[in-house]
Amino acid sequence: MRRLLPFITLILIICLTLASSASTEALPAENNHISMWKVTNQNDASERNITYLLGSLSITDKSIFPLNSQLEKVYNECSKIIVETDMTKTTQDQTVTALLKYGLLSKTTIDKVLTKEQYTKADNLIKKYTQNKKSLSAYKTFMPWVIENLISSLSISNSPNFLQDPVPSYFITKAKKDGKSILEIESPDSQLSRLSSMSYSLQGSLLENTIKVIEKESEAVKNATALWKDGDIEGLSELYSFDKATQTTVTQKTYECITKYLKSGGKYFAIADISRLTGKSGIINMLREKGYKVEQL
Repeated sequence: MRRLLPFITLILIICLTLASSASTEALPAENNHISMWKVTNQNDASERNITYLLGSLSITDKSIFPLNSQLEKVYNECSKIIVETDMTKTTQDQTVTALLKYGLLSKTTIDKVLTKEQYTKADNLIKKYTQNKKSLSAYKTFMPWVIENLISSLSISNSPNFLQDPVPSYFITKAKKDGKSILEIESPDSQLSRLSSMSYSLQGSLLENTIKVIEKESEAVKNATALWKDGDIEGLSELYSFDKATQTTVTQKTYECITKYLKSGGKYFAIADISRLTGKSGIINMLREKGYKVEQL
């Protein structure tokens, strides 16, 4: 039984990581700018077909709540919300099954697929954040993306002011209470499949970038949260420029989803990770290049 404990610990941590972690009921606050864009067809004067695109942060501090009242107002106007993945409908057993299907290395171990520096830093963080000082070798059969999730979850659980995916979680919970339709850009299963299909070197880079953020701890998270609340698109673009290489597929899927619903009619409230929206290769620029009207609120 003792030999299974590291595995059970990992499963519980990953399940907590993948599940929506913040269903905080929040009252609206006032800010001058928000990280949301109104997308319409260029020649649609009636504005009957609108997709509101809200960028979200995967890790924030608690100062993100209460949310700006304009977000609540826009949400109330829309009959449907669009999210990247709705993990609230996935059971723990389904998550475990998917993890075993997509998260295990084949004929190698984690020390063979990470650089020496990546391995050492990941190992040090796991020892830092686990009470019994577990080492990375306890999770040697798991892919780098799983280790990245593990370290993210451990750092958040040890930082009382950090929240994971709070904005999507808040609006998903709210939409379910309000009886609004929730549309997914990709299913939880396809999300994990996508992560596992990335090359080990790319997964290692994703892990390395996460480690850099965690090493800065509250300073980096506080800065990102402040930029998000101010709707500082340039600051957010610079902050997340390192992460573009990992997001080509999901960025394209998100773009296609937004344009699809712009053609179908109605008002939609879409939430996507802010890193997919910013920069020259981001969704905002893609929409503008295709002739859509995109206005920051």
